[in-house]
Amino acid sequence: MIILAAIRIAVDALVARFVLGVRGRAFRRAFGAILAADVVVALIASPLIFWMASRSAGSATHRLYATLAAGAVVLLAMLLVWEGAIWLALRPSPPSRRRVGAAATTLLLAGLVPIGAAGMVRAQLNAPARVTTWEVRLPNLPPALDGLQVACVGDLHVHRRVTPAALRARLRALSTVRADLILFVGDYASGDARYEYPAAQVIAEQHAPLGVYAVLGNHDRWVGEERSLRALRGAGVRVLVNESVLLRRDGDTLHLAGVNDPYTGADDLEGALAGVPAGACVILMSHSPDIIAQAKQRDVALVIAGHTHGGQINLPLLGPPVVLSQYGSKYAWGLFREGGMAMFVTRGAGEIFPYVRLNCPREIAVLTLRRG
Repeated sequence: MIILAAIRIAVDALVARFVLGVRGRAFRRAFGAILAADVVVALIASPLIFWMASRSAGSATHRLYATLAAGAVVLLAMLLVWEGAIWLALRPSPPSRRRVGAAATTLLLAGLVPIGAAGMVRAQLNAPARVTTWEVRLPNLPPALDGLQVACVGDLHVHRRVTPAALRARLRALSTVRADLILFVGDYASGDARYEYPAAQVIAEQHAPLGVYAVLGNHDRWVGEERSLRALRGAGVRVLVNESVLLRRDGDTLHLAGVNDPYTGADDLEGALAGVPAGACVILMSHSPDIIAQAKQRDVALVIAGHTHGGQINLPLLGPPVVLSQYGSKYAWGLFREGGMAMFVTRGAGEIFPYVRLNCPREIAVLTLRRG
């Protein structure tokens, strides 16, 4: 806040000197008037901002409307207060109306950046994840499992500003996809293990005919692996830690394996696949796509991963500046084919700092498995 205030004061001085073109006593009067106008606008804006913060558990639509309404009131106040203050400060010989208008517009635009950024963050706190659908062909998929629908969710990143109600709002679409199997691929909390508990509670509310399974991510290990496992398993969530389970439907079987987080070096693929017969159809859950090289060597049919957030900020033409993977942006998001193996990387349903997504919305991915 101190840095923002210092930048704002510098902008006020530049406007008074170069946009209005005043100096000496007139500069001091104009600069003081602009600072006073900033204080008035801050007094108008603060109650609106606090009100928006108090409504953080509301719907995404409510959040958007609240942000737009607050922004409209604040910007109108800016224009009226600044123009009036500048005009009075420079009397009896004020500059032209054009110059006063230019000064007010410059100050207004300078205030748009923090207001816009705050509005984007607040609007996205409860924005629902979008459902994306994919068809994945697996050569050794058993006939009875053809058409199996697998929902993939990753990177919830629950923190102090994400309430259970907000998390449910993000995942609302999960109850409408009628998935046969639901997989959560790690990073349920950020910053403190106590946030694993509300995440575990919401995960445990999900149901699917073949079950709901989870693996740990790097953030779950950073906040304390044992506490994370205790929170998830205590809520009834089945967590796969370098192990596999056998799923059955209409007499056919599918092996579901899960490795501990590869990003922090906790993965043991050999242990996860121990007891899986050669030639069996295996779906591997991994928090990070960096497991891909090992998975190819073990003839895994499908890898499902997260961790990358799809880049989270995806710049037009340039793509994501940062992707936390040893492969860079190669496996940032989407469905990939590596020889006979497929891998899907989800964008996830949450964010890390700066808690903003650009051209990369939250996602609940639904994969339809097909033979062939």
